[in-house]
Amino acid sequence: MSRKAPNQVRYDAGRSHWNIRLCRVYRYVALIIIVANLLALPLIASVKPEVLEQFVYKNVLSQNVAVLLLLALSELVVRRLHKYQDYCILTLGALFPIVILYYTGTESSGLEFVMLMPVLVSIIYFEYRKVLFAFGSSLVLFTLLITLSEEHRVLLAVEQKMLGFGVVLGCSITAWSIVRRGLRMMELERNFLLKEEEHRLELALIDERARKDALTGLHNHRTFQEQLHETMEQAQGTGEQTSVHLALIDVDRFKSINDNFGHLTGDLVLRTIGKQLVKLQSEEVFAARYGGEEFALIFRSLDRSDVLACLEQLRAGVERTSIYELDGRHVTVSIGCTELRKDDDTSSLFVRTDEAMYKAKNNGRNRIIAELR
Repeated sequence: MSRKAPNQVRYDAGRSHWNIRLCRVYRYVALIIIVANLLALPLIASVKPEVLEQFVYKNVLSQNVAVLLLLALSELVVRRLHKYQDYCILTLGALFPIVILYYTGTESSGLEFVMLMPVLVSIIYFEYRKVLFAFGSSLVLFTLLITLSEEHRVLLAVEQKMLGFGVVLGCSITAWSIVRRGLRMMELERNFLLKEEEHRLELALIDERARKDALTGLHNHRTFQEQLHETMEQAQGTGEQTSVHLALIDVDRFKSINDNFGHLTGDLVLRTIGKQLVKLQSEEVFAARYGGEEFALIFRSLDRSDVLACLEQLRAGVERTSIYELDGRHVTVSIGCTELRKDDDTSSLFVRTDEAMYKAKNNGRNRIIAELR
């Protein structure tokens, strides 16, 4: 069994909503017709008692039954029918004025304007084919009325017949213009919203590029500084003990790699290490390229053992990575790590971490020096 797309489901729901509202309008029309017939009953009895019996049979009984039948059919269509629901509702809307004209007779002039009803109803769908359908069904039903009903064929004046056709045609042209104008406005609004969304996405992309390192895809130096300040303010601004660790990673002998294998290979090394750092990123771990061959990690709400395990995973992973362009030579990194103290600011924390990293390099490289409390 096929499933409808979400947009189609929303469209069907909106369409049914409007059809339910139209049924409510039809109820009001039916109520007006029934009440009008009942109110006219004492007037007919006093003014034209000789036609009272005919009026009761034709209007009070037959017309009201026909109106209630149309109303019941419209309710049934909304509740049970789904495929051609709109067209059935429009057809029933076209039958209401035919019932009014048929049972009212030819004596009342101007009633032909009730033929406006189905065409006006079709406007709410904002579809050309619905307007055409309402025009066609109204035209056909009015033609059948003045053709099959002997009273209307013989007694209805030509001017009234032409008025009926003119009302249907004029209202249809107006409805077509309204729908066309409405669709144009909707298209303009849609294009405006699309352009606005494109502009928003472009701004987001520009901001993303401004915050990311183009070579590695990691956060850049500016974003690192912002994140470090924010993390330290959050940790030092709360009464709770929130652990913060900073780690600096430096690629060992990177100048030698550039000198011996070229800067393109050097870039490849940085991208490879960047991929390793991307894998470590999470809500608690923030990774960035600090500059050149140096990278940085900010750890939030992790204990020392987890921080050291993460750094060892990085160190060992880089060492195991084989880069074809280096002719079998392995890349290593030296890592310095410190923990935030109560009296630290960004400068003091960074200086201590940088010193730890240089200790790792001076002590033989490819190692971690952690100065933790």
